[in-house]
Amino acid sequence: MGLAQFMPGTAEQMGVDPYNPDSAIDGAGKYLRHLMDTYGFDLKTAIYAYNAGPGTIQKYGIGATEENKNYYPNIIRHASKYGYGVEALNDPAIMRPLFGSS
Repeated sequence: MGLAQFMPGTAEQMGVDPYNPDSAIDGAGKYLRHLMDTYGFDLKTAIYAYNAGPGTIQKYGIGATEENKNYYPNIIRHASKYGYGVEALNDPAIMRPLFGSS
C-alpha cells in the first residue's frame, strides 16, 4: 500500500499511514532500521526482507521469487543514481551514520 509499499500489518506495526507520503517515508526508514537490527546490520538481507517480508526470507531464503531475486540489484542500481556508490551500500561503516546509531 502507498508510496513505500507497506503490507497492512507492517504499516500498523510501524504506526504508518501508508497513503500519507511523510508518514510512509518515515515509516519506511523505521522499518528498514528494524530489519537492519534484525539481520545484524546486513543491508543486503534487510533489503531483500523489506521486499519479501522477514517470514518469507526465513522460510525460503533470499530470491525465492523472481521479483525478490532482482530486488536488491535494482535497489543498488537506483541508489547509485543518488550519489551512493556500491562500496558505500555494502560497507556498514559508511552506511551506519545514515541509519543512526544502534
